[in-house]
Amino acid sequence: MGRNPTGAEYWQGRIDEVRIWDHVRNATDIANNWNRALTGNESGLIAYFPLDEGVGTSTVDASANTADGTLSGCTWTSG
Repeated sequence: MGRNPTGAEYWQGRIDEVRIWDHVRNATDIANNWNRALTGNESGLIAYFPLDEGVGTSTVDASANTADGTLSGCTWTSG
């Protein structure tokens, strides 16, 4: 995530958090929930990475699936 599959181009921006669902979210779902933290046990939530660690090369999956992730080629920022 954040990199072209060829490995030649990287995302030139910031990612605040990552949410992965088992279904397509409609515009209303997104609009109603985009700016709030999840509890981690929402129906259909596969993975939820709040990216609140601030340091290191790993991130905790706050969903019930606990599929923690490894970070590569990124820089932590605050704000």
